[in-house]
Order: sequence, then structure tokens, then C-alpha cells
Amino acid sequence: MFITYVANVGHEFRNGLAPLAAEFGMPLKFIGHPAITSMVYDHPQAAEIRITVRMLDEGILAGAGLYASLAHRSEHIQRYL
Repeated sequence: MFITYVANVGHEFRNGLAPLAAEFGMPLKFIGHPAITSMVYDHPQAAEIRITVRMLDEGILAGAGLYASLAHRSEHIQRYL
């Protein structure tokens, strides 16, 4: 049950972020299990640092991945997106 829950959180994250990345022309790939999602930007000027800085400006500590936990809720994912 717990594994399914955190996997679903990861799927929500991926399914929400993929169309946004495409909309803004960011060549984004997801790797790993959905609950432990890593993001790879297939571009010479990788966006990981820019995303971290922009998210910090919004009060969210974010990096190049998601480590879903039982504490994550849909509203957390939606705020990130």
C-alpha cells in the first residue's frame, strides 16, 4: 500500500511536469522508479540549477528529482507545478 501511494505521487508529478516542460521547450526526461524520480535535461545548458534557484524564490526546495514520501499530497505536487 505504501509503495503504491508514493508511486502514485511520482506519477502525478511526472504527468504534471512533462506537458509543462514540453510547452516551454525543455527537453526533459524522467528516469528511475516514479517514487524516486530523477529529471534529466537533454540540453547543453542544463536547467537543473535554474530550476532550483527559481523554486527557492517560490519557497520550495527542489532539485533534479523527487523523492516521494507518505507526507506528500496532491496539493504539494500542484504547488510545485
